[in-house]
Amino acid sequence: MTQKIKELQIELINSSPNTIKGMWFAARNCYEREGLKKLELTYTPEKAIDLLKNVYKLSHLSIFEQSFYQFNINGLSRSCLAQMTRHRIGWSYAVQSQHFQKHDDFSYKSLEQYYSDQQEMNYFQLMEDINKFYKDALAHGIPRYIAREVLPNSTSVNMIVSTNLRALDNFWKLRSGKENTPEIRKVSRKFYNLVIEKDKGLEEIIRYPC
Repeated sequence: MTQKIKELQIELINSSPNTIKGMWFAARNCYEREGLKKLELTYTPEKAIDLLKNVYKLSHLSIFEQSFYQFNINGLSRSCLAQMTRHRIGWSYAVQSQHFQKHDDFSYKSLEQYYSDQQEMNYFQLMEDINKFYKDALAHGIPRYIAREVLPNSTSVNMIVSTNLRALDNFWKLRSGKENTPEIRKVSRKFYNLVIEKDKGLEEIIRYPC
């Protein structure tokens, strides 16, 4: 097996069609007796952003649950997967299975730090040895769900993640700091960049914590 280092890739594949407008409708609906049709006549993006700024400052965060984002994550390590799935409220995960899929010649992430060039070479050799062990196990009839136990935490995984802005805001606050691993900090920042790229003006409401 040649080195199969996989770089982390994240893309936004689905989302609310107009997140800011949808959250504004939800917030205004709390106070507007006449309903959606009258609200539609008074909507402007500027009004929506101003109102949602105040809603956020007042921590009326249930309004931010009125949103939807779906991400495709490719090349995440199993180690980072374990960290991500600690986030449960407002999150849904569909993860590539090591139970049903073969992972011979698996891809993996490189470590962020080595103490020497030799140690880095040893790491790649270790991945090669694990791959040989795994393939040999399968070749001799060991079921995938047993053979997979030898696969390392650095094995790459693909997953689909769905969430909302309230859950994302909590994720950004918890996962942007230097006490976190470099990998999950990359995930956090990429989520934010993708969200504000899609929903212009959202960066005025929710700032990235750093």
